[in-house]
Amino acid sequence: FRRQLRFASSDDYRVLGLAKGCTAQQVNAAFQRRAKQTHPDHNTAPNAQEEFLRVFEAREALLVECAPAPAAASPQRTAGYSGGATQDSPGAAAGSRPKSPP
Repeated sequence: FRRQLRFASSDDYRVLGLAKGCTAQQVNAAFQRRAKQTHPDHNTAPNAQEEFLRVFEAREALLVECAPAPAAASPQRTAGYSGGATQDSPGAAAGSRPKSPP
């Protein structure tokens, strides 16, 4: 069973009682609060399972929206990268070490 990702809607914000621009921490806190109210183990309403599922789906959609975009590697950060090896370390590239006397 594979769940399809979807964009958050204004209904998702309403379900969790949040405003647009909320953080992932706020989404998780609102989810925990609403989950306690709607979970079928704690709620005897006939539609408790559907209601809890809606809260869960709203959380997932909002977390996708709140997630920061992956940072692209900047040339400044990678320009001096040598793989961790230095001239003095055993992992230095071949030919970069000074030759030892015979």
